[in-house]
This record gives sequence, structure tokens and C-alpha cells, in this order.
Amino acid sequence: MKIVCVEPLGIPQTRFEELKSHYASMGHEFTYYMDRREDEPTLSDRMGNAEVVVISNIKLTANVLSKCTKLRYLSVAFTGLDHIDLDYCKAHNIQVQNAAGYSTTAVSELAVGMMLDLLRNIVTLNEKIRQGGSRGTFLGRELRGKTVGIVGTGAIGTATARLLLAFGAKVIAWSRTERTEVKALGVEYVPL
Repeated sequence: MKIVCVEPLGIPQTRFEELKSHYASMGHEFTYYMDRREDEPTLSDRMGNAEVVVISNIKLTANVLSKCTKLRYLSVAFTGLDHIDLDYCKAHNIQVQNAAGYSTTAVSELAVGMMLDLLRNIVTLNEKIRQGGSRGTFLGRELRGKTVGIVGTGAIGTATARLLLAFGAKVIAWSRTERTEVKALGVEYVPL
């Protein structure tokens, strides 16, 4: 089987070499690339003879996929799949699997952290203080009591809502599917 990882995915080359040896010992060919290229000709070239492709959030159109006549499995090292032409994959019997759940906590914590930075100017004031300045009269604002809108209440949106509620924020949300368990948290669904 020919397996291709079309981008580095933050994996060190030494680990890729270990994987290459591992797959070779099982009779498979493993190819990896240490640069991220998103242009269709390069993707078509890299994926052209692969049966299995590993990719993150690089857009894969029907045009690229049509040049991958041996492709049977697409491993997406990313939570979403909206960058993959799933209709094409389904019509051509290409199984697609993502990495749902791998970054739920990290993304929700980062989103709340960025909100706190926005309200408190943490990064800006940190630089000012490090350069000998002061905060002046800036006091910042609190997340408590603010209304925060979330678009999408899947795993990440729900985790973010939980954190925001713990901070004392009011959370409103829009999602294609309104979830009872999210409403039970105290989240109010509103039109987009």
C-alpha cells in the first residue's frame, strides 16, 4: 500500500523516518513531505499514486481528487471536513476520517484566552510594561456579565460555552442543530 503524508503536520522528520521504517517492515511504502504546499498541481503530484493520504486543513477539490485514481482512504488530521469535497469522495468510494475531538479543550481555552486579552489588553500592556511604561489609567474590562455569541454548538462550541458560563458571561448561540444539553447549560439559541 502506498501511504502519503502531504504536509509536515508539526511532526519532526525523525518521527516520519521511524514511521517510514515501520510501514516498510509491513510491506507498505510511506512518503512524507516536510513543506506545506496548497496549490493543486503539487497536491495532485504528491497524492497521485497514493492509496492512503494524510492531510490537515488543505482544501481538496474534486479536481485534485480526480487525479488520485488509486485513493481509497483520506485521513484528515483536523477536526473539520468542510475543506474536503465529500460528495466526490462518497461517489468514488473514498473513505474519509477526521480527528474529531483532538483539540476541543485547546481551541475553546484559546478562544476564551483571546477574549480575555481583548478585554484586558494583556499582550499590549505586557509590552508597554516591559519597555518601562505603565498601564496608565487603563483598568480593563471583565468577562463576567458580558454577552458572548457562539456560532456552532458542536464539541468546541459547547466546551467554549461551558468556560464562558464559568466566567459568569451570558452565552447566546446559533447552530444548525439546537442541542438540548446545551440549552440545559443556560445557553440561549438565537437566529444568526
